[in-house]
Amino acid sequence: MSRSGGMTHRDLLLADPGRARRLHAVSIGGDAIIGSTYAELMPLFEADEQTKSDRHLHEPGGRMEAQLSEWVKDNNSRLPIVAFMAGKFMDDEEMKG
Repeated sequence: MSRSGGMTHRDLLLADPGRARRLHAVSIGGDAIIGSTYAELMPLFEADEQTKSDRHLHEPGGRMEAQLSEWVKDNNSRLPIVAFMAGKFMDDEEMKG
């Protein structure tokens, strides 16, 4: 899952072609009005028994990542999650840590 369509597309292009047919990718975008959040989509990945892990590509500038981490903790998620947050503003005071 990602808020960046470009990062999602790049990630899929880099995926092993033999595995690509088994990948699920969701880019929710970073618009002011978003149809779904990570926390709303996570139960779909959690319910899929063939999903072995969840990878997230993020850009700074929102609270959806924090909501997702609370969902994972509150629901005792079985999925290991790898997250990468990229962007020019990662060193800003609000985003430190």
